Amino acid sequence: AVGMHRAMSREEFVRQLGEELVDEFRTYSHNPFFNNVQVGISRGGIPIELNVDCVRADYKIGIGAIFAHPNTGLSGGAKLILPGIASAETIRRYHTQPADRWSLDVNARQITLDAAKLLGLDCKIDALLNGKGEIARLYAGSCKDNIEQNYDEIRAFYRVERPAAAELVIANNYFKPTEAGVACCYPEFFSLVKPGGDLVVAAHSPNGAAAHYLFGKWGDGGVGGLAYVGEAPIPRHVGRYFAFSRHIDKATSLQYHFDPDDPRFHWARDWYTVLAELGDAPRNVLILPYATVVNFVPQLDGTGGPVLTVGRDRYRPL
Repeated sequence: AVGMHRAMSREEFVRQLGEELVDEFRTYSHNPFFNNVQVGISRGGIPIELNVDCVRADYKIGIGAIFAHPNTGLSGGAKLILPGIASAETIRRYHTQPADRWSLDVNARQITLDAAKLLGLDCKIDALLNGKGEIARLYAGSCKDNIEQNYDEIRAFYRVERPAAAELVIANNYFKPTEAGVACCYPEFFSLVKPGGDLVVAAHSPNGAAAHYLFGKWGDGGVGGLAYVGEAPIPRHVGRYFAFSRHIDKATSLQYHFDPDDPRFHWARDWYTVLAELGDAPRNVLILPYATVVNFVPQLDGTGGPVLTVGRDRYRPL
């Protein structure tokens, strides 16, 4: 269920499934451009086109993990179906929906549930992963119930007290190193950086940035993927932005496309380069080991102040 990402290689199938299963069974990557069939219309009028082999299957089981997600509130659940096995046009239109993080009420999530129902998904398995990448919790059943009936536990699992803004923020991308920008692709993230402060985003994947046929740049001609909208500006109040990676992939500007021509943008292959640029002046530092999945409580907002509603609960201001 690769959505609009590139197809997997055999070696990657073996890493996920093991040599024995790959030897015994036919394993395919979903193709969003072909081999899809319309199964219905979602709320909001989006045609739901899904992988024809999955639609025709007698029994359908989905396996995935639950993280925070800027489009659907949370990944996991029915997101494996849309965008996972949907057509390019269905995926494009799904991504036009209003986005929110750590919410069960966003339109995009409801549309994914429509897609799973139209497919006839029989069973969904969703995992929570700890800081070592091990399965800490496992939910099996309905893709809707796995999240909704365990929402308080899921939210608490990734819960972090909202920190004060810092002069230096170091954001590590342990769970999504090929899409490092996911750590800060929601605008509220930048309220953690004090005006004039520096941001270091770390992403050490030997695979480089993910190939993405929807948001990818795909060259300097300006066309890009189906939803490529150009280089994003670094927020004005950020002093410097360091892309810290042992495996530099300059075509991506550290996904998703912060402007590489901005003089505040710097590549660094090793930590000594970062330290040399930062200097030794005293400053307060915020380190986020798992920046892509954090559930800040209270939530962040675009102005740096706390938002008092998290899920169904309310919190006093800090």
